[in-house]
Amino acid sequence: MHKYILFIQNVNEVLHVISSNVNLLRVLHLQYCLLKTLPDSFKKLKHLRYLDLSRTLHIESILDSIGNLCNLSTLDLGYCSHLSSLPESIFALSNLHTLTLTNCYLIQQLPQNICNINRLVHLNIHKTQLTCLPRRLGKLSQLRTLLIFICGGKTDCSLTELSSLKLEGVLQIKALQRVTTVDEVKAAHLNEMCGIRVLSLCWQFIPKFNCFTIYQAKDVLQNLQPHNNLKELEIQ
Repeated sequence: MHKYILFIQNVNEVLHVISSNVNLLRVLHLQYCLLKTLPDSFKKLKHLRYLDLSRTLHIESILDSIGNLCNLSTLDLGYCSHLSSLPESIFALSNLHTLTLTNCYLIQQLPQNICNINRLVHLNIHKTQLTCLPRRLGKLSQLRTLLIFICGGKTDCSLTELSSLKLEGVLQIKALQRVTTVDEVKAAHLNEMCGIRVLSLCWQFIPKFNCFTIYQAKDVLQNLQPHNNLKELEIQ
């Protein structure tokens, strides 16, 4: 099998590649390329497996046509600091294995249908401005890397979604002040997540915090019992 790898550093070369006969292209690196958006002609690259757009600092949007890249397994958007959202068509990337959004500072919410990417294993959302996660996140049964889980918020993503995931490595659970019932905590089955080695539990204290909510936080903490395999625990 032939493998084509193109390293491109400017817009003119990008447009040239897209318009050329590169139907066997498998890997495409576009770091630092001066693009504001992907040209619609990207949809022709149906054999593309790996697309690296990391540090494409001027990119502001991803067109819906990216959903045509049906064989894409890795999409790296790390450090795309002007990117504010992902298209709903991302659910069509049925073979996507790794999605990296690290340091995409403007992204506040993920498409709800991202939970339909059944083969997604690594979702890197470290250092974004996400305020919530999609509901039914537990549908991502192959997910192993998440790094950050955000409770509640606009989508009302329940802590119980963790019970369906087999995460590994590092996990930070944020916005635990939004968890109001012990039943929700127990249903998360944190004590069965044997793959987690480093766990961080985070509450955001708000001005209207009172004695009741403090006792509530205490109850939540007492029922967040991690697995015995845990090596490091941080409470914030």
